[in-house]
Amino acid sequence: LPPASPPPAAPPAAPAAPPPPSNPDAGLIAEAERAAIEELRLHLYRAQPSVYRVNFRVREAGRVPGWSQIRVRGDAAFQAWDNRRRDLVWRSERAEIVFDIVDGDRLRASSVSYGGISRQIDY
Repeated sequence: LPPASPPPAAPPAAPAAPPPPSNPDAGLIAEAERAAIEELRLHLYRAQPSVYRVNFRVREAGRVPGWSQIRVRGDAAFQAWDNRRRDLVWRSERAEIVFDIVDGDRLRASSVSYGGISRQIDY
């Protein structure tokens, strides 16, 4: 028998795709998502002292085009005491929290909106 021929050479590897462009604001956006629930709680506690169990689910978070701000939008729900019913009732609305970007690396809450009511945050 004739000697076995060597296996065919493997085709050259395709060049690696370039990594997706990194988002320089990714860390600030993640921080804003975490801080949004606390800002919303503070807003609701000031508006209604009998608020319990605030829940917030982030639906969208990103930089506001043309501004040094990050906007976090989502669905919020909380329990509050209802004097008419003499019981706790659940309320649910859309919420939006806007953070100013300070010095390029810090966030400061600017405004909170819940159920169509907005409040500017003053420092």
